[in-house]
Amino acid sequence: MKTQASPNTHYAAKMRANHEITKIFRTVIALTSVLALGSGRACADDLLQIDKAVCGSGNSWRDVTAFLQGKVQGDTLSASISQPFDEIGGDPAWGQAKNLLIDYHFKGEGYRLSINEQYPVAFTIRLPSPEAVAPVTTSLPMATVAKQDFAPVGEAVVQLLRSGDTAGFAKALAPSIADWRAAFSTNPPAEGKYPLGPDLEKLLDEERQKLEASAKRLLAKAAELKLDFSGAQLEARVIPPQRLGESRQLPRHGENDKRLPWAQQLEIVLAVAPSPGTPGAERLRGEYTVRLRDLIRFPRGWRCATGLVWVGLPPGVADEKTQRELVILDRAAAQPALTQADDPALAQLGETLGRFIRTRDLKLFEDEALLSPREAQQEDQKGDRVELVAAARRVLELMERFAIDLSDGAVQVESAAFQSLWEPSGTGEIEEGAQGQQLTVKLTVQSPRKSKTGVGLSGDYALSAEGAVRKGGRWRLTGKVLGAQFPHGILDK
Repeated sequence: MKTQASPNTHYAAKMRANHEITKIFRTVIALTSVLALGSGRACADDLLQIDKAVCGSGNSWRDVTAFLQGKVQGDTLSASISQPFDEIGGDPAWGQAKNLLIDYHFKGEGYRLSINEQYPVAFTIRLPSPEAVAPVTTSLPMATVAKQDFAPVGEAVVQLLRSGDTAGFAKALAPSIADWRAAFSTNPPAEGKYPLGPDLEKLLDEERQKLEASAKRLLAKAAELKLDFSGAQLEARVIPPQRLGESRQLPRHGENDKRLPWAQQLEIVLAVAPSPGTPGAERLRGEYTVRLRDLIRFPRGWRCATGLVWVGLPPGVADEKTQRELVILDRAAAQPALTQADDPALAQLGETLGRFIRTRDLKLFEDEALLSPREAQQEDQKGDRVELVAAARRVLELMERFAIDLSDGAVQVESAAFQSLWEPSGTGEIEEGAQGQQLTVKLTVQSPRKSKTGVGLSGDYALSAEGAVRKGGRWRLTGKVLGAQFPHGILDK
């Protein structure tokens, strides 16, 4: 009987054939390149070569070298860049007249071409160009995020600490309707109008209130630590973000929707020197770090849409509780893992879950591992609480089914960790609102008992849950217990 080859067999044979053809093709290309080294070098000098190209204005430039290099065809280049600059990753300098500067070589000679922005096609590039000039000794602007762009933000923080004027700080830094109008006055959309009406004004008012509330908390923490900056000398040093993204804050209206430069966070280091002769003020001396989150760049400058927090204080200024909160804030900003070594409150949750599986006490789980019914109702999680209890009950039913009784055993928490951490408000309220995702609690059990399968109960256990929230200095589960891991052999197949 003749066996018919499967489709997978045909596919594998075809892939092997393609692989052999590819190897032959690469060999031919390599030989051609070697032969061209001697005779082709002179010809290469006749081709057009883009050395460097940047687009922008003032202190804000974007490197577009790779974009233009990809447009070269032999000894010519023909390309265009149009508003809203999607071809190069967005507008590099909102509200400013931009320039495109290109350094290139043609037939062995160096040139520089400068093109001014037009509308609606910002830049029409044809190389070689009769308008290009001879080589220029000055280098092109660096395509980096300039510290000067953020200098007004640093000054606003300094004024906040000196004056204590939280309302003035929020008014200066929160996005306003005037900011949006200025943004939409440049490069207007071809069709449709943006909703700069009451709904947007309400949203912006909420953002301003949120920013002012975070400023009040910042000053309240300073007062708690007995830090008085009113008469001190403060100097702000901005640490610009390594990269910028883009923010689309309003509904999309066609291809020319507004995309504003956006920074996830910005750190400002404040060098503080106390005024001479002020009693007890020497402890104020040092460097303080403030982090602002969710910044958007408008034509009128950078604005903060979320809030600011302390993330660094000089040694000896903060107590242990505050230092621990700063660690959590720092982790939350980057959203990495958080362990019980970083936050003892997480170890406390681990201990609660360890007592839960040892005692199999569902009421203990409800009272100590979950938000109270009132808190759950405030967080709109009343229905979720019922599901969390049901998931925990299933774990107990599994333990009862296989006679996993740890009541007279010793349960030790080995580790408790979140896979990631998030501080959703961006305002630094660690006691209220930090959220951990993918919790895993590992336990070690010593017990004289055996399970229904005849295997001893001693060994390594683990509980996993979807997430938790930190409220009142304690972590409370907000996600279901996803499962329990038991030592090998305790459960049957």
